[in-house]
Amino acid sequence: MSETLTDKIERSARSAADPNLCGCWACLADRDEVRTYMIVCPSCGNKRCPRASNHRLRCTGSNEPGQAGSVYA
Repeated sequence: MSETLTDKIERSARSAADPNLCGCWACLADRDEVRTYMIVCPSCGNKRCPRASNHRLRCTGSNEPGQAGSVYA
């Protein structure tokens, strides 16, 4: 049986509550989860910071669009 969107949302909500799991865009994609909340950099709190997209990238402290590595290119 294939997983429905509702199943993915419920699984994503459980993962979001787990402090041991990363919530960056890359990790959500690796776990095949959907975004149910706004993803921001854990260091600076900006959504366009490359670290919000992938925790392996460095925090720029910037919310400027078009940053290399950001999903908001």
